[in-house]
Amino acid sequence: MLEASNGREALQLARIHIAPIHLVIADVVMPEMGGPELARQFRAERPGVRVLFVSGYPNRELRLEEMGAGYLQKPFTTSALLTQIRQVLDAA
Repeated sequence: MLEASNGREALQLARIHIAPIHLVIADVVMPEMGGPELARQFRAERPGVRVLFVSGYPNRELRLEEMGAGYLQKPFTTSALLTQIRQVLDAA
């Protein structure tokens, strides 16, 4: 598992990490680079990576489904997080 404090740091970690990255979990609003921009840049460098966004904002306002990403609204339980991770990884 890799962990970053913002979007730019996440991209830097991904660039030096040679093993596959199967899932990116990102908050929609983060310092320096928000989750949607992180996902766009990440997918440009690693096509096919799955993305799960978390946010306190309702998805209907964010329209994240257009990005082909999963979404989980805060607050959430560990069980809800695990369920959503499985759904995102299993999505075709």
